[in-house]
Amino acid sequence: MRARINVLSEIPEEWRRRVALWQKLNRKHCTVVDAQPTPGANTEYLIYQTLVGAWPIDVARLRAYLLKAVHEAKSHTSWINPNVRYNEAIARFGEAILDPARSSHFLKDFVAFQARIAHFGTLNSLAQTLVKITAPGVPDFYQGSELLDLNLVDPDNRRAVDWQLRRGMLDELTRATATLGDRAAFARELMEAKEDGRVKLYLIREALACRRAHPALFGVGEYRPLEIRGPLAEHVLGFVRRGKDAVALTVVPRLLARRGIEGLPLGGAYWGDETGALVPPEAGPRLVNPLTGERLAVDRGVVPLAQAFASFPVALLVSAA
Repeated sequence: MRARINVLSEIPEEWRRRVALWQKLNRKHCTVVDAQPTPGANTEYLIYQTLVGAWPIDVARLRAYLLKAVHEAKSHTSWINPNVRYNEAIARFGEAILDPARSSHFLKDFVAFQARIAHFGTLNSLAQTLVKITAPGVPDFYQGSELLDLNLVDPDNRRAVDWQLRRGMLDELTRATATLGDRAAFARELMEAKEDGRVKLYLIREALACRRAHPALFGVGEYRPLEIRGPLAEHVLGFVRRGKDAVALTVVPRLLARRGIEGLPLGGAYWGDETGALVPPEAGPRLVNPLTGERLAVDRGVVPLAQAFASFPVALLVSAA
């Protein structure tokens, strides 16, 4: 959810226009409480930001979250001194904007915009997940976050985790990867169906397997920046882990919404021919991507991003010794 909301910082002008439009469309749902339109501008902004991050969401979940938020903000109501009229006005507003019969124009515009944000949010989530697994330290996974986690704070995050669903997906991935003929094509298929969350679970499974296969490298290996050169360098983050017997490069995209290209950030059509990662000499002439099974040649000390991201939007490149 936070990975989605972070996307808004990349497109502030468009976000500003959207919020202004939605405020205009939903003004009719506001209630005057204590001579003030309710919700006020700050709370209404919070509501739209919450919807962007948690969508799809039903009325009950939104209502529970909003009442918790306004009580703990203590601006107009609180748990100790509740303002019943204010609480009811907030709840009515949330119910009204989710009602297709009363808010069809708002929902039509919101849903289309939110779908774009969710796309880039998933890419952010995958990037953060790979960084977490391969950076120094112990990767920590909050229970339930193995898939796309759209929980709000309590009471949302107190809901039971569906472990049966996760075990079933993991078993499916284990069986599939055991007989794969083309791991790169499989990884791309998961990415194209990213809404079901399997792509994140797959990334976690494969990256942790790589970490397990190279315990010294990821446990005590050197950590240093990876230099990216070319016209799209600002859209890439990378670092190197270097040990005695192996070198690993973590390469992930960033700030993709700012580019305004909404397809998957894969291959030369997206990355061109001029942006690449500078590979340290000790990595050797060839690298293997355990996420896709692809073997990449190092050309004059560089791996083009078009190759690193040929089939999957994040890359873990390990020396092929």
